Amino acid sequence: MEASRWSRWTTITAVLMLAAIAAVVSYSHMYELAQRHGEPPWRAALFPLSVETA
Repeated sequence: MEASRWSRWTTITAVLMLAAIAAVVSYSHMYELAQRHGEPPWRAALFPLSVETA
């Protein structure tokens, strides 16, 4: 495999991994925050989705 192609795929993989980690941490933080403020579990699970897509 060509060096520039390897570098490109390595960069893409690293960025996707970091984005996935950030998404999981952000979602779990907002889910826990909603639960602490009295939201039922089903609404707490939807809350992070409504905020992130707005």
